[in-house]
Amino acid sequence: MEGPRVGVSRRDIRRVDFLIFVTVGNAIQGFDRLLKEIEVLRKTGFLEGEVLVQYGHSRFLPCGCSCVPSLARDEFPKYIAEASLVITHAGAGSIGHCIRLGKKPVVVPRRKEYREHVNDHQLELVRELDAQGRIYAAFDVSDLRSAIETALSSGTTQPFLKKQAGVHIIVENYLADLSKRIRKNTI
Repeated sequence: MEGPRVGVSRRDIRRVDFLIFVTVGNAIQGFDRLLKEIEVLRKTGFLEGEVLVQYGHSRFLPCGCSCVPSLARDEFPKYIAEASLVITHAGAGSIGHCIRLGKKPVVVPRRKEYREHVNDHQLELVRELDAQGRIYAAFDVSDLRSAIETALSSGTTQPFLKKQAGVHIIVENYLADLSKRIRKNTI
């Protein structure tokens, strides 16, 4: 049985023990566009509390945040579980970890047009998971503040009922379909 969802107030986001975990994955392309927006939200006082950024191959590191290039395989899910808010790129693994741990993350897709990835499969994945209500989508970094506000007011943790927990199947099917289309050169 699913319990009630509790929203997070603006006062709560100012608590020292409020952990915001930002992850951009380990793709060889950086995701500076997202990290620059994190810095803007931090400098304007919108994001307060502890912010941990896993920046991968990004060159830009947001001021006022703890930044690490990568995390050990066993550390990554621990930070997701401990986080009051997770902001992530649209990597299937990162999103899958969040959902398995009962988190409904804020997700920003890497985009081909900004050379953040080789194609727009992350955008397609965000569209699909947003339509299912499994994530808070920020289709562009300009949508990030609004997506965070929605997440905070709705509750950042939304465990799914067992019958809904098959996100790994959705992601696996999506990736299999994407792989077929790449082989057919239809992307």
